[in-house]
This record gives sequence, structure tokens and C-alpha cells, in this order.
Amino acid sequence: MKIAGEYSSWNYISRGFAQGSILGPFIFNIFINDLLFIVKRCKLSSYADDTQILFAHNDYREVESAINSDLELADKWYDENGLRRNNSKYQAIVMGKSDPTLDNSSIPVPKEFEMLRITIGNK
Repeated sequence: MKIAGEYSSWNYISRGFAQGSILGPFIFNIFINDLLFIVKRCKLSSYADDTQILFAHNDYREVESAINSDLELADKWYDENGLRRNNSKYQAIVMGKSDPTLDNSSIPVPKEFEMLRITIGNK
């Protein structure tokens, strides 16, 4: 790349596409397509590079168990495919009448969060 008359040095890239490329999002979606088959108990919802893992049950302990077991499977898939999840972007929300606390949760559990520019609350 040339900026202000100066060229950048060459680097070897083992995988990936240039950020902002037209093919990047398309190839990314093809690449993560089989993640849907890895998750066993939960539902997966993806939009571009945002993915939500969803599970509904009356017992919050069952919700926690299902999500944690599927996150373990997803982590294994990420590792096998040379990817890492960004833990700083993880958050959970528990919706319902009561306000349970998740045992030993390393994932923040806010009262509301924003998804695709829409604020969603726990009630």
C-alpha cells in the first residue's frame, strides 16, 4: 500500500481478507455456516458478524446449563477453526418475572442491552 509516497512493508497472511473488502462478509458467512450444526440445545441467530445463542425454559438453571454446554462446544469449534471468541463482547440477559442471579457467571448480566440499535430489557 502506498500512502503519502511511502510504501508499507509486505507481510505474510495465513488467512483472512482485507477489512472492508466486498468478498470478506460473504466468505465469513460461508466459513461460520457450520457453527449452526455444532450448537445442540440452543438456537443460534446470526446477523453479519453478530451471533446470539438463545434458550428458553422456566428453570433458569436449565437455561444456564444449556447455554454453557453449547458455549463449550462453540469454543471447541472456534479453536479447531483457528478462531477465538471475544469475551469482552459477551453478555447475557435473563428475561422473565423474577430476577435470578446466574451462578459463577463470567459473562455480564445487564438489565438491558442493545442489539442492532434496539434496546432490549429483561422484563
